[in-house]
Amino acid sequence: MRYPLRCDRTEPCSNCVSRKVSCVYATGSQRRAAGIQRRGGGNDHLDARLIRLEQLVGMIADQRKTSDADSVDDSSKGSQGNPSHGTSGPHGSNSPSAEESQGVLPGRMVTNNSNQTVYVSAVHWAAICNEIALVRENLEEDGFHESPNPPASIEPSGPLLLRCVGPLPDLEDVLADIPSRGICDNLVARFFLMGEPATAMFHAPSFQQYYNQFWLDPTDVSLPWLALLFGILSIGAFLYLRSQEDLPSSFGHPAQVMQSFHKRSTECLIMSNYSTSPSTFTIEALLLNIQNEFVRQPDAQVGIWVLTGVAIRLAMRMGYHRDAQHYPGISPFQAEMRRRIWAMMLQGDMLTSCQLGLPLIIQESHCDTQSPRNLFDEDLNPHATELPQSRPETESTPIIYTIVKGRLAAAFRAIFNQVSSTKVATFQEVMALDKQLNLAHQSLPKHLRISNPEDAITVSPRLLMRRYNLELLYQKARCVLHRHHMTEAFANSDYTYSRLVCVEAAMALLRHQARIFEQVQVGGRLFRDKWFISSLERHDFLLASMIVCLELNSRSDEKVDQLNLTGSHMPLHYSRDEMIMALQNTRLSWDDSSKNSKEAMQASNILGVMLDKYFPKRQHDVPLPQLVDDFFETTISNGPPTFSQGNSIPQTIASPISGGEGLVAALNSPGFVNWDLWDAHMSRSDREMDF
Repeated sequence: MRYPLRCDRTEPCSNCVSRKVSCVYATGSQRRAAGIQRRGGGNDHLDARLIRLEQLVGMIADQRKTSDADSVDDSSKGSQGNPSHGTSGPHGSNSPSAEESQGVLPGRMVTNNSNQTVYVSAVHWAAICNEIALVRENLEEDGFHESPNPPASIEPSGPLLLRCVGPLPDLEDVLADIPSRGICDNLVARFFLMGEPATAMFHAPSFQQYYNQFWLDPTDVSLPWLALLFGILSIGAFLYLRSQEDLPSSFGHPAQVMQSFHKRSTECLIMSNYSTSPSTFTIEALLLNIQNEFVRQPDAQVGIWVLTGVAIRLAMRMGYHRDAQHYPGISPFQAEMRRRIWAMMLQGDMLTSCQLGLPLIIQESHCDTQSPRNLFDEDLNPHATELPQSRPETESTPIIYTIVKGRLAAAFRAIFNQVSSTKVATFQEVMALDKQLNLAHQSLPKHLRISNPEDAITVSPRLLMRRYNLELLYQKARCVLHRHHMTEAFANSDYTYSRLVCVEAAMALLRHQARIFEQVQVGGRLFRDKWFISSLERHDFLLASMIVCLELNSRSDEKVDQLNLTGSHMPLHYSRDEMIMALQNTRLSWDDSSKNSKEAMQASNILGVMLDKYFPKRQHDVPLPQLVDDFFETTISNGPPTFSQGNSIPQTIASPISGGEGLVAALNSPGFVNWDLWDAHMSRSDREMDF
């Protein structure tokens, strides 16, 4: 049996010449189109090599563009006689200015097959991913970001409140779905006793009075309060689901009960005309409705961001953004509760906007509502004519977490507003925000600071989760603040501080992800609370992973790992191998979550691409090292690296991206691509790209 001769990829093909037949050469785009149509499942090893080829080609193209631009820029500078600027670091007088930077990164715009455009800012993980040596040049055109079998979410069509819920029920039908007093008591108690952040909106003694009054005459109730009660019952059912417990009296499966209560809460809001006639309890009920939507979705949902915007605008319509002390018609007690609600709305706006890479909705220049006071519920009296003084922050009140998170959030909001601007921040402005953020972090009370795992054995899971949340917010803020100048530092050592801080913060996030992943496993301290890892935390870890990938992509050899800023305390802490190890370990977490999360599946695939590029000869799915303590020994509680007074960043550092000669040699190597394997692989009808 004779096998058909293959083209030997010369022009003209020697096999065709020997057979005296004409050659037909497909263009690059035709080959690509044909290849896309034939792709199916396949050889993982070749997948990695194909992806690597794309990345190398992209890197070479980028380097040549940069080289050409530098040549033009240098010649123009020479003709004008402008000397190169001096460098003295962030504390010097000659720090880089906005005019010297490359301009604001425009973010990423994706158009899908339905002609819908989606935008994310330049600091969003998806935009960073797009920057990493063209991790996927054809992310949009191939649909590579779509999974062939994407995990199904509970409600893929968006929040219930923004959709048609069908015919609205009568009040009698709604009241008929209120469970018995005993079951209600259990669910309400679970909501308040578990210390959910949403409980900060409530004065527990006042709620108890309303609750008791409701049971005396359930028909004499306002629709907003009924929506609020159903929202609390829904979250109470979720807390049973999160801890994998059965509801009392065999009431039903927690997920189904949660969904039923959430629907009733939504119907009550609609029946109350919440959008045109908001009244007492409307905002609280709406915020609980948003939380119920949020905990039911494993991935970021634009509908939740839209619903948050609705709540913010209604709250502004009711004056929550202006401090109530200016208005004598509002009692001191009501003013304090409004401050608590507004503090939660500020944080919700920050978290949902950053998660989607979109500008903030609330602008602080329009608001003057003060931070709430650190008080116990017993300190507040609805009939008091004035408020007591705030307690010291060493006292762990129900509101202290919201207060200190609000300070971190204020610094992060300033950072996110800056990076969302169409103007580039000067390095001095970046350093001013850096100082503001670090001061907010240093002001955290000791009992809310993250500590070494060995020192947190006696800490309750609830307190441990709050510590993690605050630390993740701080490290994410550092990444977002220094993200732009990190990229510029690859070619300009004046910005090395941003590069070092960004990498350090990203590695800190990945360290926490590794520890949390271990603690949510069976037998771990957070196993019963493993739902604490939401799409918000996943976004932080994705951002960190992409920054580490970006740093790896910028390094040409191990010489860069020895980078140390002379006269300062700012070494580049992590070697190439340590960063690869961090990506290996974080991929375990993404693999574990990918069954239910599309974003987790994307993260796992992206990390697979990067690990195949930088670590092709080792097995990725290695067991999690013993908390990777040897490599993650450095604690972040010591704060960010700082410059010693009088010391400056050195003017020159070995360029992390040298010439493309090595890449060109690799591409020209005859053994770089096994073309027989390529043909066999690409000819399979079931081949498909899944990203």
